[in-house]
Amino acid sequence: QLSMLVTNLVAMAERIQQLDHIDSRYRPALEKVHVQIVEFLQGDQAILEQELNHLPEQFESSFQDVFDSALPQQQVILASLKMDVRHFIQNIRAIKLIWQRIQQGDDSLPATVIPMSTNYPNLHRDHGVAMRGGISAFIVVLVATGFWIISGWKAGFM
Repeated sequence: QLSMLVTNLVAMAERIQQLDHIDSRYRPALEKVHVQIVEFLQGDQAILEQELNHLPEQFESSFQDVFDSALPQQQVILASLKMDVRHFIQNIRAIKLIWQRIQQGDDSLPATVIPMSTNYPNLHRDHGVAMRGGISAFIVVLVATGFWIISGWKAGFM
């Protein structure tokens, strides 16, 4: 969970850097989202396993304010940032839940946080990885076929 948390932090930093490269007028609205998320995560309430994916109450409306204050060419990057923030919140809550269980003497992992080596695909969240893998496999097949054609397939060489 900690490695996923670090990955989320890096992804969010990259998204913000990409957004700032275009325009930074979205920043005041994003600061409001930041304050709400910090308040939500610093709460001392007990986390139940079925509440692991809960978000702050104003998450959607606050992020809509960020979208409204951004330029049209920033919308896709903002959607990606929103996804990264959502995953960050879920990872923080998962870590809190695991720590809460450890303090109660329960050393088992919650069912929703089981490692990816299991058959349960709960943690596979990014379909973009599958798309990039499929596209790269297609390109590799095209390049290999091109080399085969150029290298003498008419003469029967394999």
